[in-house]
Parts: sequence; structure tokens; C-alpha cells
Amino acid sequence: MEDFLELLSEANKAFKTADHLTYVTYPLVQETKLLIAIVENLYSALIKSIEAILEYDQLYKRISLLPQDPQLRFEIFKTKSAKRYNIDDIDLDLIEDLREIISYHKKSPLEFVRKDKYVLYLNNLRIKTIDFKKIKEDLEKVNTFLKKVNLIFEDERKYQRS
Repeated sequence: MEDFLELLSEANKAFKTADHLTYVTYPLVQETKLLIAIVENLYSALIKSIEAILEYDQLYKRISLLPQDPQLRFEIFKTKSAKRYNIDDIDLDLIEDLREIISYHKKSPLEFVRKDKYVLYLNNLRIKTIDFKKIKEDLEKVNTFLKKVNLIFEDERKYQRS
């Protein structure tokens, strides 16, 4: 029953890891390759919070059956849950952007660092770059998104404690 609270806890933990990597570890070691680890943690935080919302909606029968396919689950989230919880297009675009970066990272035959930017290169001449400034912007957006999600579950946490 409290699977969604466990997922939310994991999402918050992944965000804290990304925050620590961004504001403590990266400035200390100045290793640009850490940027991809930060993106992975941000994406993990977003996905786990989406999963928590979907589990919550399924528990209260707002969603009948959840498919196993992550893309279909995200589509259900976009069409049903996002509207219900006032999650705007900026947040959805951020999720898509981070998903694209992770996908590029997995498929990329060539990744390199150039002028404090992490560059992902695909065979068909598509390039995606990640820099510290963009990471900090994304971190703030994910923080705002997680605050919204945590507010959704605040009453559930109070109920679980009593």
C-alpha cells in the first residue's frame, strides 16, 4: 500500500545525490564527466516521482491498469495524472529532455569533454552537450517538481504516521 511513499523517498534521495554532486563534489574536483552522473540522478528522481504518482492513482482507482512499458507509463502520466496535479508542460519537457540525454549517453559511440562541456555524439551527426549552467537550471526545475509531488503526498504521510 505504501509503495508510492517508498518511491517518493527514493526520488528525494536521488535528488539529494544530484544536488550534492552539483554543489559540493563538482566544484571541488572540476571533473566534467560528473555532469552525466548528475543528469542520471535527476532523471531517476523524476522517474521515481512519476512512478509514485502513478502507483497512488492506481491505488485510488483513478488509473485502471498500468502497462510495463516505461514510455506508455509516461504517456498515461502526461494525459491523466499531470492534469490532475497541475504539472505543467515545462516539467514534462524537462523529463523528455533528460530522457533524451540519457538515451544519447547509452547509444553514443563517442563522448568527450570540450571547454567545460560534456559532448555526446551520435553516428548521424547529432550532438547533445551538457554544461554546468544547464545542470544547475535543471536541478532547480527538478526541485520545483519534487516540491509539487511532495505536497501531493503530504496528507498520506501524516496518515501513515498516526
